[in-house]
Amino acid sequence: MQNSAMIPLLLALALATPVAMPPATPAAKPVVTPVVTPVVTPVVTPVAAPAGHIATPAGLRNARLRAEFGERGLTAIRESPSGRVFRIIDDGFSIVVDGVQLDARSLPSPVRHIARDSVRYRWTAGANTIDITYELRAEWDFVSKQLQLQGGAGRTLRVGMVTPWRATLGETPTSHVEPGNPRVDLQTGDYGSALRFADGDGLLIVVQNPFLHVEPSDATLAISFPADLDWRSDDGPFPVDRVLIAPYRQTGRLLPLRMRPEWLMHDVPTA
Repeated sequence: MQNSAMIPLLLALALATPVAMPPATPAAKPVVTPVVTPVVTPVVTPVAAPAGHIATPAGLRNARLRAEFGERGLTAIRESPSGRVFRIIDDGFSIVVDGVQLDARSLPSPVRHIARDSVRYRWTAGANTIDITYELRAEWDFVSKQLQLQGGAGRTLRVGMVTPWRATLGETPTSHVEPGNPRVDLQTGDYGSALRFADGDGLLIVVQNPFLHVEPSDATLAISFPADLDWRSDDGPFPVDRVLIAPYRQTGRLLPLRMRPEWLMHDVPTA
């Protein structure tokens, strides 16, 4: 048979024979790739805020002590081993600048700034600012309080009497002693005060200054000294000597406050 005669026959067979078609594949659903919006975790930088608007309680802690703070200053010191709490009802200060006494009791509420190992209060008094910084470092057995005075640019401040510590405690000491070495020729005075409580605990409050005047009155203690100097604001803030507040435990052993003179047969009063 001629090849040309085969072509119509093949076409007829192709049309007459059903061809099994593979089942239709359902149309694939479009794959939607979600657009992921990156979540940005903000980096929070401590920002000074009004003292009454701090969301978390302020505190400093190390292995032995915890210092707690309120809207206007130190409110308590807790000893970690014993759980003993020394409460401070009214933590204040005052400083005389250009003949005017700037007293925490009469100043507007400060702004508080909390860092890892310090708490700072910024007080505003007219053109002057006063920073009170509390610190408790890992190796310290005491809490530090330091005052810094800053005036406006170009000013010279006359700094008079400074009272870096004036506070009322939550309990009245049974006794106290003021260590010092008063000498008229050097004008030195007290170094601070060792407060004693009925349970045998104590609180030592000193200032790193040998010219102090200590005024104890029941549960209130004030420590002051005369700065009596001019300070140029352009030289930076005027730093006041640190206050150191340290809990201690009494041993029960008393020593003479002063050495017994050789011509006496009895001791002088004990400390």
